[in-house]
Amino acid sequence: MVIMKKYIFAAVAALLLVSCGGKDDPAKKASGITGDWNLVGIEVKSATLGSETVDVYLSFASDNTFTMYQMVGTGRYRLYTGTYSYSGGDLSGKYADGTSWATSYTVEFNDDGSVMYLTGASGQERDTYRKASIPASVTENAI
Repeated sequence: MVIMKKYIFAAVAALLLVSCGGKDDPAKKASGITGDWNLVGIEVKSATLGSETVDVYLSFASDNTFTMYQMVGTGRYRLYTGTYSYSGGDLSGKYADGTSWATSYTVEFNDDGSVMYLTGASGQERDTYRKASIPASVTENAI
């Protein structure tokens, strides 16, 4: 379970890092993370994820809480909740059980804010997330 949480957090963090290709708008950066996101890419420089398919939906609320649904392989999505801190492009957080995320992340966005990139503090992983509604089939069947 600890390994799964570490991976989940890494995937979440990767989602938060997005490349700002144009204007450096502080208001956009502060509110840009709020909303629902779906993992669409993982770049890992020092390890492999094997042959498992990973799907993650992540939701950041304006009250600094997050909800994450993750499925590795096949089966049902697992539900994780907690709190996050986002300031100056840096993201960190804790799960509801008080466990801190395995790392903090640098967050960047594409020009229109529809894609978020999360880069882990070590620089070894970068996750890409797209704005996407979380399907009811995910939220209703999560464990």
